[in-house]
Amino acid sequence: TNAASTSKGVTNETTKYTGGAEVYSIFTAAFPTVGSGTSFQRIGLYDTNNGFFLGYEGNSFGVTVRKGAGDVTTPKASFSEDTLVGGASSKFTRAGVPEAINLTRLNVFRIRYGWVGSAPIKFEVLSPDGEFVVFHIIKQPNLALVPSIENSDIPFTCNVVTGNSGTALSILTNCWVAGTTQ
Repeated sequence: TNAASTSKGVTNETTKYTGGAEVYSIFTAAFPTVGSGTSFQRIGLYDTNNGFFLGYEGNSFGVTVRKGAGDVTTPKASFSEDTLVGGASSKFTRAGVPEAINLTRLNVFRIRYGWVGSAPIKFEVLSPDGEFVVFHIIKQPNLALVPSIENSDIPFTCNVVTGNSGTALSILTNCWVAGTTQ
């Protein structure tokens, strides 16, 4: 996008959830410029009411669950499994050595959820060593009184809004795949 503009891509079809199967999305994303203020850069399985995505809200990278058009975002520093900063216990490794993720370069991300209304939602990234690393899990079983989202059949969406940042923003992406394990 240019400053003071918006760019959005949405697939024509949605995922088709089947009970007992897992819904997944695998995609590449790089965020060459970070916004600020009311800007956002989002990519994942979501629509105006439901879904899961990752990206920047202003200048903070995180993962988001959208339910009933309300968003709950977890910032990178609060990821439950791996903050991807290259710490000693990180599974995001190159030649077995932990390294920090570079979000300005293409990475392969995966979002998985079994839904059933209450299955965990897992956010993953492919490490330089070729292994998917779970970096955040939203745990649902035995915690929630209502389903994680209201409708599990959702499109893949990529959306960039410059908001009041005054900065041209983009998400570089070259592949989106989504489906179920059935």
